[in-house]
Amino acid sequence: MARLSADIFGAPTDDIPETLMITHLAINPVNSSIIYAANTKGVFRSADAGETWTQINEGLTSTIIKNLTSSNTNPVKVYASTFDGKFYVYTEN
Repeated sequence: MARLSADIFGAPTDDIPETLMITHLAINPVNSSIIYAANTKGVFRSADAGETWTQINEGLTSTIIKNLTSSNTNPVKVYASTFDGKFYVYTEN
C-alpha cells in the first residue's frame, strides 16, 4: 500500500497520527485508480491509486466534509456535503 502523501494529510503531530486525518473515501466506479478523499482541508482527487493528490475544492464554502460519495454514471460525479449545510458536486472529466 502506498504511503499517504503529505500534501493531502499534512505533517503528523504528536497527538494525531498522519493516517487518522482522512474522514471520507470514495472510489471512482468506472476507473478504480481514481480515488476521492476528504478531510478538514476539503476534497482531494488521486488519479494514480493514491500516489499523488490534487485538491478539488473550487466552489466549496466550507472544507469540513460531512459526507462524500461518487455516482455510478457517466460522467462520474462526486458529491460532498459540508458541516455548514452546503452541497458540492465535482464532475469527472
